Amino acid sequence: MDISEIEHRMWAVLSDSLGRAVGPDHIRVDDVEEWNSMTHIGIVMELEEAFGIEIEPELIGALYSGSDEILRYLVGRVGSPS
Repeated sequence: MDISEIEHRMWAVLSDSLGRAVGPDHIRVDDVEEWNSMTHIGIVMELEEAFGIEIEPELIGALYSGSDEILRYLVGRVGSPS
């Protein structure tokens, strides 16, 4: 999967989970009132479904910082080799 498809899916998941349009600029957890720990669990579950992956439990906390970290993780997991 190429990076533009990964970004598109990631922003769709984040927008749906947060209940408002977000992207394409980086967002941080601290900048989005709706993004709390419970919402984050929902985001992780939706990302797993959207990308057909299982996110390791020990990484869930590391992804609770913002869209750049999530995108970097997803590209590493499902991105096409360059």
